[in-house]
Amino acid sequence: MKEEYPKVSFVICTLNCKDYTERCIKSIRNQDYPQKNIEIVVVDSYSDDGTIEVAEKLGARVILTKIRGYMEGKGMPKAIGCEEAKGEVVITIDSDNALVEKDWIKKMVY
Repeated sequence: MKEEYPKVSFVICTLNCKDYTERCIKSIRNQDYPQKNIEIVVVDSYSDDGTIEVAEKLGARVILTKIRGYMEGKGMPKAIGCEEAKGEVVITIDSDNALVEKDWIKKMVY
């Protein structure tokens, strides 16, 4: 019997955090999970430090918003990302986090 992998969307909100965002996205890309079933949505508040370019280079879909941060937007950037996500499972993760174990998604999904 073939194991089915649901599409998983990661929503990451960013603002001028290129290095953290790169580490975060790479940790998702290094997962032992079919990459065709992983979507990364970065909601960015017009970073000017290369964050957007790094996210796009690593295959993330970038959505720009003028709403900055959790407090100003009352969580709106994450909500925007969740609304745009196409996965059956939607996971929000902060840009300064990284998935440490290669099977993290499998553990969360199953």
